[in-house]
Amino acid sequence: MKTSTHVSILGISALLMLQPALADTIHMKNGDHISGKVTAMASNKLTVKTPYGVLAINWSEVANLSTDASTEIMLADKTLLAGKLSGSSPGTLNITSAEIVQSNPIELTRVSYINPPPEITGRGIAFHARANVGAARSSGNTETQMFTWTPRL
Repeated sequence: MKTSTHVSILGISALLMLQPALADTIHMKNGDHISGKVTAMASNKLTVKTPYGVLAINWSEVANLSTDASTEIMLADKTLLAGKLSGSSPGTLNITSAEIVQSNPIELTRVSYINPPPEITGRGIAFHARANVGAARSSGNTETQMFTWTPRL
């Protein structure tokens, strides 16, 4: 009985110790650390999914970040890089993958997108459409009936 209790406690302790390692980490310029899953960065907003909800963080407030999984970034010159991100010094990040042993530090100001959408990378297109239909009926000087319908596709 004692052995199984000790094994259970060890197993739970190991899982609890692994929990922080399973999350991406964002280091803010004010010294705060945010753990969660980096989902995207566009329009200078970093989107992070946390257990408490989705956060939109100003990119200018990020000192550096690290990711657990391969992440794609697009630089201002449209260069695409993919790999695990790691923070080196404040204001920079490194990227590591099978093809890239470790990159030179990349300034955060050069990063335009994290996990860019397919229409930005050229691998897909975005389609947005809207149709407007309207009709009006008048009878006499004061009675008017109007109908409008605007579906989005």
